Amino acid sequence: MSIKNSLKAAMNKLPYVRSLYQSKLRLEAEKKEYWDNAYYPPGHFHSPLVAVDEIRERESEIWKTEDNGDIAGIDMHASHQ
Repeated sequence: MSIKNSLKAAMNKLPYVRSLYQSKLRLEAEKKEYWDNAYYPPGHFHSPLVAVDEIRERESEIWKTEDNGDIAGIDMHASHQ
């Protein structure tokens, strides 16, 4: 057994370190599963998934409210609804 593997085995006996290592392995497995099932990353215009970090950065711009219910160039017939 190499020194690296011996250290890894010894560190994994510590509960906190073991949980961190297991969560790291779980995240790596999720990433692998994602890339096995999707070609484009979240946020890419071909991807159906949004990039949550990008949405959070632009939150105030995206979710700002307009006083009027109009969309430029589209007559919504709001009075008839």
